[in-house]
Amino acid sequence: MDADDRERLERLVRYIPRPALAQGRPEVRGDGKVKDKRSLRLPWRDGTRVFVFDLLTFLERLVALVPHPREHQWTYFGVLPPASPLRDAVVQHSPEPRQPADGDDSCARANRRCWAELLERTFAVDVLRCPKCGGRRHRIATITDPIVARKILLHLGLRDEPPELAPARPEPQMRFA
Repeated sequence: MDADDRERLERLVRYIPRPALAQGRPEVRGDGKVKDKRSLRLPWRDGTRVFVFDLLTFLERLVALVPHPREHQWTYFGVLPPASPLRDAVVQHSPEPRQPADGDDSCARANRRCWAELLERTFAVDVLRCPKCGGRRHRIATITDPIVARKILLHLGLRDEPPELAPARPEPQMRFA
């Protein structure tokens, strides 16, 4: 990977925090054993292609993946820690601060992204595009005072109280058979 290939580096960084076990992979067989649906890419020397565990062994291995409370999840080493003298040679810095888009001053610093840009990158939705005409929306104000927000909502005929919380769903029952 080239040092200037920012897209591949971003893909690598997004891949790192993936969960250790995909949600649809384990399968409980009829005999009560747990099987991983995907097979190994290459068979082991003894011919093993798929992992099959007793239920308790499978749970033991899952519990081993759960981090301890208040334990750091990210450990940087080499040139990536903030105090590394070689970090500036690896981490790209913007030469000039980015200009705020559409009067948005929330992304004035070079290492920050605008809220609209973050929403678009995360949910693939351009929140500043009007769904009716396709034109660009502009932010005209950020209201942080709850009294002013309540007056505006009442003037618009909208509820000024948050909706009531729905009761929690019952815990799902796991069936093994």
